[in-house]
Amino acid sequence: SETAPLTVQLDPRVKTPAADIQKQFDLLMQIRGRVNDVHDAIDNMKDLRTQIQALRKRHEKNEKAKDLLAQADALEKKLAPIEQELYQTKAQSGQDLLNWPIQLNNKLLALAGVVESADTAPTQQSYDVFRYLTGKLDPVMAKWKEVRDKEVPALNKKAREAELPAVTLV
Repeated sequence: SETAPLTVQLDPRVKTPAADIQKQFDLLMQIRGRVNDVHDAIDNMKDLRTQIQALRKRHEKNEKAKDLLAQADALEKKLAPIEQELYQTKAQSGQDLLNWPIQLNNKLLALAGVVESADTAPTQQSYDVFRYLTGKLDPVMAKWKEVRDKEVPALNKKAREAELPAVTLV
């Protein structure tokens, strides 16, 4: 193994001022942060759904689990519309997006593609679209936070009362 100093420099052919490149970078980092939030939420919802399905399968005939499973079903029903606003759940391949519209995660990713498409500051329209998408995303993420912070603990309380395993989120 060897170590050597490394200096990262802007391509000398690019004549864009550093401040504009910084603006582009800053907006891209904001977009990345929101995309990460969306993907973390989606991953948690999928994991939660998998755990609920496993709980249902293991305890469907257990009389002590009846109320717990009913509450789990209600929780699962609350997850579906949240998940569907975040990403297109019906799409199984790239061609499926011709039949069903893209949702917030794909819209944010498309915006990132526009912002990074040139070595220049983002346009005002890019900032406007980011604010618009953030305005659409915030209420959906608030619904997810409410489910995560209230419904999941309530489900786990019911699981403890029935002496059954709880669900966990990472």
